[in-house]
Amino acid sequence: GKIIVFGDVNIGAELVATGDIVVIGTLRGRAHAGSAGNESSVVTAVMLSPQQLRIGARMAIAPEEDVVMKYPETARVVNGEIIVMPLNERLRQE
Repeated sequence: GKIIVFGDVNIGAELVATGDIVVIGTLRGRAHAGSAGNESSVVTAVMLSPQQLRIGARMAIAPEEDVVMKYPETARVVNGEIIVMPLNERLRQE
């Protein structure tokens, strides 16, 4: 199912869900949404800064430099790649 975390997910922690993952806080650990192969799942966080991010069979690793965004972000698979965009931009597309 889906996972909703009210708080932070720190380095060393791992979230695995067959559906979406939502973190009302900072995501610094690992997250795997759509773990049963569902690439339409998303990962959303107030501050998205994971060590590793997986959606279905796709995987992305955080960039070397620290990038701090001042708005919630969501990650999803588009054309076979994980992309990250501001949450409000994703909501406008739906």
